[in-house]
Amino acid sequence: MKLKNLILLKFVTLLITFFCSVYLLGNITDTYKTIEANHKILLEQKKTYEEIIRDPQAKQELLKIIKVSDVFLDYNIENEGFSFNTNIWILLIFWIVASYIFTILNSKIEKLKGEENLFEKNTFYKKIPNKSH
Repeated sequence: MKLKNLILLKFVTLLITFFCSVYLLGNITDTYKTIEANHKILLEQKKTYEEIIRDPQAKQELLKIIKVSDVFLDYNIENEGFSFNTNIWILLIFWIVASYIFTILNSKIEKLKGEENLFEKNTFYKKIPNKSH
């Protein structure tokens, strides 16, 4: 491949890497926010269950509160996409693969730059007549 094509390929790969990273980081953030919200609701429900244990008289009222808070829990975190841990692993593997691709592209670009400089030196010195005669 020509040097210009490799540089263009590197630029396109950089753009793809950037947008995929933003997408994956967005997924991780959304999943984390959902988990955090569920955790907060579950902590409130735990406090309500502890109140039921302490005051059996208010059991029916407290159970109604728990049923209402169940509506706000998101049980379908896994069905909407990958889990939090899976998204992190995907992002790490993606970054490792992208790093490997950039290393290969950089080495090919440096190799072609070296060959181009050698070619330019050879053609430049051939055009200048030797005046030492």
